[in-house]
Amino acid sequence: MVASSGDISKISQLAGVKAVYPVRSYTIPQDTTSSVPSDPQLATAIIQTGVSVAQTELKLSGQGVKVGVIDDGLDETHPSFVGRVVAQYDFVGDDYEANTNPVTSPKASAQTCAPDAAKNREGGFHGTHVAGIIGANDSVVKGVAPQVSFGIYKVFGCGGSTNDDVIVAALERAANDGMQVVNLSLGNFGSYGDGPDSQVVTNLYKKGIVVVVSAGNDGTDGTFGPGYLASAPDAISVASFENTTQMLEYFTSGGRDVGFLAAEDGGALPKSLQLPLARTGTITTTDDACSALPANSLKGKAALIRRGTCSFYTKALNAQNAGASAVVLYNRETGLISPTVKNDVPITIPVLFADKADGEALDAQIQAGPTIFDFSGLMKRFVNPKGNLLSSFSSYGPAADLSFKPDIGAPGGQIYSTFPVLKGSYATLSGTSMASPHIAGIVALMLQRNPSLTPDQIRARLQNNANPQLYSAKPSTKLLDSVQRQGAGMANAVTAIQSDVVVTPSRLALGASASNPNGFKTTLTLTNRGTSAVTYKLANVDAINTNGTFKPIPVVGETKVVFDVQEITVPAGGIATVKATLTASDEQFDDETVYGGYITLTSTDKGILRVPFMGFKGNYQAVGTLNDAFLFLSYQGKLYDLPAGVCFSLEGENKPTIGYNLAYPAQKVIIDVLDSNTYLPIYSGGSVVDSVNSVGRNTGPNSVNTFTWDGSMKAAQLAAGVPVTQTVGNGNYALRARVLKTLGDANNPNDYVTYNTVPFTILKDKTNPFCNL
Repeated sequence: MVASSGDISKISQLAGVKAVYPVRSYTIPQDTTSSVPSDPQLATAIIQTGVSVAQTELKLSGQGVKVGVIDDGLDETHPSFVGRVVAQYDFVGDDYEANTNPVTSPKASAQTCAPDAAKNREGGFHGTHVAGIIGANDSVVKGVAPQVSFGIYKVFGCGGSTNDDVIVAALERAANDGMQVVNLSLGNFGSYGDGPDSQVVTNLYKKGIVVVVSAGNDGTDGTFGPGYLASAPDAISVASFENTTQMLEYFTSGGRDVGFLAAEDGGALPKSLQLPLARTGTITTTDDACSALPANSLKGKAALIRRGTCSFYTKALNAQNAGASAVVLYNRETGLISPTVKNDVPITIPVLFADKADGEALDAQIQAGPTIFDFSGLMKRFVNPKGNLLSSFSSYGPAADLSFKPDIGAPGGQIYSTFPVLKGSYATLSGTSMASPHIAGIVALMLQRNPSLTPDQIRARLQNNANPQLYSAKPSTKLLDSVQRQGAGMANAVTAIQSDVVVTPSRLALGASASNPNGFKTTLTLTNRGTSAVTYKLANVDAINTNGTFKPIPVVGETKVVFDVQEITVPAGGIATVKATLTASDEQFDDETVYGGYITLTSTDKGILRVPFMGFKGNYQAVGTLNDAFLFLSYQGKLYDLPAGVCFSLEGENKPTIGYNLAYPAQKVIIDVLDSNTYLPIYSGGSVVDSVNSVGRNTGPNSVNTFTWDGSMKAAQLAAGVPVTQTVGNGNYALRARVLKTLGDANNPNDYVTYNTVPFTILKDKTNPFCNL
């Protein structure tokens, strides 16, 4: 049974109900860029994290460790996984889709669903790719921990989404099956880590099971973006860095091999294609191909077009209308992206995207004389100019309660791994979905080396030994990228495994500076399990900070860190402590700046340990949580703004809807019904018709959360002892949204932001012209 939004407040009043949470949907992030095997590599990614050294010199493979993969299943016929699955279960069946067909058909086999042209199904692939990163072991791809055993838990159908009640069941089964590590490469935009699935993660953590979750692919949507499960306090939330190389299809021109990404919804490339290459602008043209091009000016040619000003679709359409047989878009800055040319009028010719350097080289070739575009369907590995930098899609933290998220990062951009056999056996995907299993594999190596490690010890070792990376938007500044995006930085498997000294806490969530006017005070404990004393010098390094939620603005500034000592020696087999006070800069940080950096502990012979920190400048309770709100009518998928005095019949879609936009997460959103003459509750006992906990902020200033009122009120507010729901009568009403700020006091009216709609009339009369659409 699915409860309507109007039922929620009624359910919450039932005896024995402690809390009501919405069933949240999770999706599988995906970005396919190629699917042809040609190189035995996850190798460059595992070099970035030191895994290659852990495999070859420390002789670690994950053998004896069980890793659970909660995803869309696995192709067990793939040579990398035959005989390695020790537990599996499909919780939903192939036809399940949380939003359109939430009917489950569980079965014992978690084989990913196969392509089915008759049902228009692409077939599953995500879990196979994820599992390969953890532990593929064949002649083409070797994963991080190539001898782990797998538990496979299928929570998706043949695509789409799943719900967190399904994830809860999968987490519990993974624990019962003896999994030591569980990976969840799935996500949503949320930043609250307090739901039922997060509580199960805590239960697993208490049992010694490490849960690793992708941070999310919502970097373009701003701060407070990790998914609900990625925000769970006891999950290891993983950001994505770019691989140093990328496996790409390529074409040749003038002896230059040009790697590219094909645009979504462009025409298919034939297996071979040779065309003259022509340009529509120059390397300085800012609006290349944004206007209609002369008829037949590109007939039978491949058009070279610079990115900028207008959409990729507009450029491709103008080239197509001018007779082009293919389009090569090139970037105006370093790096590749996966463009889309999806629109109502289809683009039927291939559209490719190349790097800035390649585009400018092709432009020079065309200037010099006739140039041929030659594609033969081949692939090769190219240097990724964004290698080791944060992926543009990787989500920003912190979590809604200002807790530290994400925790750490790993390569997730341009990762070549296993794919279902029916879909080519290998492919390149990008996403935090690819970074999370890399960390899960490293955890397996750590547990093989030391099975007694607890989840806390594993997190501390990973964070202490991670390597923060440079600011991805401008690495030439030599500034570190924001802690709220990279967490502790790029994981380093070897030092995490071998380090004798551990610093706890391994991450510092400083909270709001207004709550600590004299600075955030902490004590760091250094534990030395080695046989010799180690001396460390203490310092701190600042990172890029940000201000704003929807579109974070980079801020350069310093956090003042004062230690009670500048140098400390930790005896062999002993502990030592350091006190530190961290203070946000009043001069350099405006209120609502999320700031951060790294405490560093440097030894001349044992290297550097780090403790990342993250805080919020100002008063978190003073921020403008409610960005916008209004009354409207939702009809046939469209939203209509409504003036005061509008009438509703409550029949069909003719019901009042309140819409609201949150710039910051809200601890609770309550919808009340008011008498519009007095703007007081219509019943003395209260008039709540909707109440939802833990509401993540909106992804942008124009996205909307909605509640549609059907006129019903729970019985307790109508007449004591009447066990039925009744509908209000004709009259004049208004809706009120009360937004409780995160960390706010539910009993303090000052911690709420309130919006009252314009007055409206309920008139249950079909013949009334104001109540008919």
